[in-house]
Amino acid sequence: MSAGAVAGRSEVSERLAEARAILGGERSAMRAVWDERATAKQKRVLLSMAGRTGVECNNWLTRSWGELPEYLRSEIVCGLNRFRAWAEEVGL
Repeated sequence: MSAGAVAGRSEVSERLAEARAILGGERSAMRAVWDERATAKQKRVLLSMAGRTGVECNNWLTRSWGELPEYLRSEIVCGLNRFRAWAEEVGL
């Protein structure tokens, strides 16, 4: 295998690792909030805004952002955006 082919594979591997990090939520601003700053109570509120009930919330509270399914991470962000829009609408 030529040196150019090896370098090309290395670049592809780096790009794949970067894509996995993005899709896995490692680069999400919410990851830092969820994993490092949010209390259990704050996580429960975020999960509630995503439409989850009390029992479901309990199942997700101890998980890291990356361990949450992508659909749930998306629902949490959408719920937070809906709340932000509502808060701006009412002048908060």
